[in-house]
Amino acid sequence: MTDKSKSHSNPEPSNPRLVAVNTLKRISSGSGSLDQLLASDRLESETRPLVYEMVYGVLRHYFSLCAMVDHHLQSPLRKKDRDVYCVLLLGAYQLKHMRIPAYAAVNESVMLSKSLRKPWARAMINAILRNIARELDGDKPDKKKTPAHQKPADEAHYDHPTWMIVRFQNAYPQHWEEILRINNTRAPLALRVNLSRICRDSYLKLLLDAGHAAHSGSSRAAITLDAASNVQNLPGWDDGYVSVQDEGAQQLSTLISLNPGTRILDACAAPGGKSLLVLEQNPGVCLTALDVDPKRLARITEESKRLNLPSPLLLSGDATTNDWREDSSAYDYIIIDAPCSGSGTIRRHPDIKLLKQDEDIYKFAELQLQLLQNLWATLSEGGTLLYATCSIFPEENDLVIKTFLAHTDNASACPVDLDTGHETLFGYQLLPQEDGHDGFYFSLLKKQQS
Repeated sequence: MTDKSKSHSNPEPSNPRLVAVNTLKRISSGSGSLDQLLASDRLESETRPLVYEMVYGVLRHYFSLCAMVDHHLQSPLRKKDRDVYCVLLLGAYQLKHMRIPAYAAVNESVMLSKSLRKPWARAMINAILRNIARELDGDKPDKKKTPAHQKPADEAHYDHPTWMIVRFQNAYPQHWEEILRINNTRAPLALRVNLSRICRDSYLKLLLDAGHAAHSGSSRAAITLDAASNVQNLPGWDDGYVSVQDEGAQQLSTLISLNPGTRILDACAAPGGKSLLVLEQNPGVCLTALDVDPKRLARITEESKRLNLPSPLLLSGDATTNDWREDSSAYDYIIIDAPCSGSGTIRRHPDIKLLKQDEDIYKFAELQLQLLQNLWATLSEGGTLLYATCSIFPEENDLVIKTFLAHTDNASACPVDLDTGHETLFGYQLLPQEDGHDGFYFSLLKKQQS
């Protein structure tokens, strides 16, 4: 008979370094995004911060770490040994960017070869990481010829892929280096105060009384914490006093002021941050939230309950078609937070630098134009459409609007004026700010009366 007690015994706690290596392997192989993979791992609360620090850190400095490791590799590792390469990257990150003693970082990395069942890699991992440790400690690096497989110097210096560096240079010749530098920093934790429950000054006092250093942000409901925190432990979290939302996205509140009864469609709505902001600051509107992903859409109902807000009407469907429409009624206001490259949020999603490719920008632009053209037909005459992305590439922003206006006789762009960012030809562009908002784009379009 089998020993059932053994087969149902509790598994040993996950090795955070092994979880980090497996996550990095899948991301660098294009097999999943950071959010998807970390959400799927059942991490113990005590190991989660270390896993996040290591995974985010390696991705943030991926290209420079690759250059460090590649310098000591005689030849590229085989595709099936991608996990060993990720061990080396993780070890190099710990040596250069974490306060972990060199002997511990090296030894822990060497031990991972056993967990991966690749004992042949033990000596190689040990030798390469010890060489890197000596170089970081001040020893002169080996002057041997740079391997042919090493990353280009630009990538290693700026920790971005070459195609992305070139795009930033072309779009922002005066600011591109600052953008790249900020992309490699940690993003601040921004909060949106639920103004239907409490005013910002009162909630800021609650934070300060609870020992959280914080300051007001650029939009009327924004607060930025000076240090990261478990948001569920913030005062009033369970009572719906506050949500997490970047200051850039919160600028939407400056552009939207709606009367009770206004019919508004939030297309591409999930996970619902903008829908809930509208409901908090525009009571009495009739809001419909549309998204192609029903599971992510359901989170809006959960959050609306926590925030003590009426749940919007939820519709699941593809906004480039009309299959989701329940009737022919037009909307007074439409928000399109369009799918995009996410180039304005790289510090929050450093895996973008690995997962996105240059040609993806044109694919996103085509999708964005389809969304505009299809949803425009559902907007009432005299109505307003707010187009937004978290991209800073003009090809996804002003150039999409330019193409749309050129082919749409009854559409015109309205002026957009915010306290931050800069005006563009057809909208307003926010660039990522250190200790401030992410990169974001807004364009307001008016549908003319016939």
